[in-house]
Parts: sequence; structure tokens; C-alpha cells
Amino acid sequence: MADTEVSRWLQVWETCAGQPSALAALHLLRAACPEAEAASLAALSPGRRDALLLDLREALFGGSLACTSNCPACAERLELGFHLADLRAAPAGHAPAELQLAHAGFAVRFRLPTALDIARVASAADMARARTALIEACVVDARLGEAPITPSDLPEELVTRVAQALAEADPQAAPTVALSCPACGHAWEAGFDIAAFLARELDAWARRLLLDVHLLAQRYGWTETDVFALSPARRRAYLDLADA
Repeated sequence: MADTEVSRWLQVWETCAGQPSALAALHLLRAACPEAEAASLAALSPGRRDALLLDLREALFGGSLACTSNCPACAERLELGFHLADLRAAPAGHAPAELQLAHAGFAVRFRLPTALDIARVASAADMARARTALIEACVVDARLGEAPITPSDLPEELVTRVAQALAEADPQAAPTVALSCPACGHAWEAGFDIAAFLARELDAWARRLLLDVHLLAQRYGWTETDVFALSPARRRAYLDLADA
């Protein structure tokens, strides 16, 4: 990265620090798409948001990634490597502005959640409450017969079908990776949250960079700007010399 880009992404890191990943995702999008209006980015569906975050991750850190996971059957720790292309879902086509379902006399009209909706429910105490809050945000109209009702009055079976319809209409919002444990042979699909993963990567990158600044400032008296102007290879060479 150029000096100005390094400084810009450090500022983004400061803004994202301590934020829930869904809120950090909005800050990342604003930095990645400075020409876009904040309101238009906040109105993106979670899948469209995540597609842009995958593009951003590839631009910042490349298309390959490594992470770890624990086998749910035997708790074996797995080291994983895969490509971002493995996380890209085939588009489901243009999603309608509203969807609707009916069941046992109940009828519901609902819309896809937005990136802002996801950020707003991020502070929920648990997944069940977050799901409830998200359904309430997305339901446009709910009825039993002709009588209007609240989303909380919908039967669980219909709420489950609403969640399934939302996932089908926005497949990039919930990518999974097929995994198998070499220790016990258990196979499963693990979800992947690009917003959380990218926020962690940005945090690790920033902390490594600031450690480099700290060490080189101690050794040579250089400023942040001096260190940022070095290519990664030259910076590593100076760090090796400082350790010699």
C-alpha cells in the first residue's frame, strides 16, 4: 500500500475497533466505496454487502485465506486454507421489493433485511433475540384473516419459512464451507462471516504495522510516515537488521 493508503486504513481500523462486526462492516464499506452515499450502502442486502466485502478482502489481502475451526464431534482443531471464490454464491436473480407467504390463515409480507438492519440487531443479547428483532424489522404487514397482527403473533412455522425465504432470496448472506475432520471423519458445513473475519484481519494487520513502527522508531528514530513509506520487504529487512 502507498503511504496515504496505509494511513487511511489505519484510520478505518481505529473506527472499527471494538465495534460489532456488522457495524464494522458498514465502516469498511464506506472506506472501500467513498463515492457511494452512506445511505445507499446501509440499504444493501446482507448478501450484497458481503459480496463487496469479499472484493475488499481480495484487494487488501489477496484471494487466499487461512483460518482454523474445531470439529463439532471430537473438538479436533483444524487448520483450513481456501480461496474466496469458494465463498461466492451464485446470484439468485433480482429479488423482489417484497416477498409474501401464507400459512393456516396467517399472511405476511416482508422485505429483505438491510446492512443497517443487521448492524442494529448486532447488540441483541443472543441469537434468538437477534432473529426476533430482524423479523420484526423486515415484516411489512402481518395478518390473521383480515385482522392486522404484530410479527410476534406469527406462528413459529411461518417465521421459520420467512427466514428460509430470506436466505433463498439473498444466498450470499450465509455462505458455508464444507469441512471434514481428519481425526474422526466427521463432515459438516461451517458458516463463514466475512465481516467478522475481515475486521479481525484488519486488526491483526494494524497491530503488526504499529509494532513495526514502534521497533523502528526505537532503533532509528523514524516517524510513522517514514515507516509507512517503506515497502513491506524493506521494512522487514530493517527489522532484521535491528534485531541483529
